[in-house]
Amino acid sequence: KQRMVFELIQNADDSPAGEEVSFHIDAHGDYLLFMHNGLPFNREDVEAITSAPESTKKHDKKKTGYKGIGFKSVFTDSEEVIIKSASFLFAFRRDHPSYTDFDKFYFSKKRYIDYPKLLTEDRKKYERQRKSFNGNTDIPWQLIPIWMDELPVVLNSSPLATYNNNVGFAIKFGSEKIGEYLNAISNFANQPQFMLFLRHVNLFKAFSNNNDLSVSRSGVNPVKIERISSGGKDVSLSYFKKVVDDIP
Repeated sequence: KQRMVFELIQNADDSPAGEEVSFHIDAHGDYLLFMHNGLPFNREDVEAITSAPESTKKHDKKKTGYKGIGFKSVFTDSEEVIIKSASFLFAFRRDHPSYTDFDKFYFSKKRYIDYPKLLTEDRKKYERQRKSFNGNTDIPWQLIPIWMDELPVVLNSSPLATYNNNVGFAIKFGSEKIGEYLNAISNFANQPQFMLFLRHVNLFKAFSNNNDLSVSRSGVNPVKIERISSGGKDVSLSYFKKVVDDIP
């Protein structure tokens, strides 16, 4: 769970809109919300996030992530992931109704309407798969974007709708899992040294278990890291970094 949080922070760190990036986590009902002010999504980002494994970072040595699998960690426990960025609004949904019927999912394309004979041939060709079909277990729902015109009503009053962030994710874990993730986020913030391994994220904020947490980074050498919770400042650390460039 902590690894998933860091993967999302790392993605934000790899896509700065300026020199500094702020990363914010909040809870809303069954959802955890992850938001940042890095670069908004473009067409290539959408194509990468709906593929496996693809990444827009493969040839950029200034970016940490390049395998295209970091974001996929959000699917470990979730049943729905909504992405809101720029003009893009789409979701990955485990229980989408189109995944319950093999013929509806695979054979409803226009080509089968135009060529009924092709439909007959393919139904026969894939008869074994049709009989053994097991809904979303057999469909890679984590790669199929469900395009949306607006956020679900349950998220209308959430920070995802009301905050002006370039990138936002709403991940539905359900009431049973949400507490475990809030604890993981709190434990994550208790190890503020994670800021040392980021290039652009200089502020991490989270609302976890009725406690406001923030970790900030400033300076270059030494790097100063401060952790502040609702009760006030509780950690202040300074680190000197030895920098070695261009290791072949």
